[in-house]
Amino acid sequence: MTEQRQPTDYGSGLPPAFKSPDAQGSVSRVRRRQHPLAGWGTAVVGGVIAAALGTNLHGQIAYAGDQVYPWGAVLALVFAFAVMVWVGMRANNVLATGLTGMVTYLLVGIMATSVFGDPLIVTETTAEIQLGIELAGKIWMIGLAVAVVLAIMAAAWALKPRR
Repeated sequence: MTEQRQPTDYGSGLPPAFKSPDAQGSVSRVRRRQHPLAGWGTAVVGGVIAAALGTNLHGQIAYAGDQVYPWGAVLALVFAFAVMVWVGMRANNVLATGLTGMVTYLLVGIMATSVFGDPLIVTETTAEIQLGIELAGKIWMIGLAVAVVLAIMAAAWALKPRR
């Protein structure tokens, strides 16, 4: 039971497969240059999904007495942010993140107008008090612009070259 199981000729005691890359000498990796339009199809599909599901989700409202809690609008913003960042990481391209945000905002803007009949996103009513659905619509519309900017910043930070 006193015999040594690992050969002593490895130097650090670990086989070469477990050594860090800088300990093995200089290994050059060839980086494949990516096309600048890479991931734009994913960006468009992601924008459509974020707009459709976010618009469905933003109308979820909780009522507690006289208080209105538009939790669906907040969750829709988090979902749209996650989709935009995911598309940027998948495409390895910050522009894809921006395109996802632009497509999402364009579709949300179309859904907020009455182009195809009644609007799907209510941002104004004739009621004297602000209704919960009106507040949720404003949070979704205005918050989406902020979410796009934050998603671009997050993707740019995540994709920046490391030193």
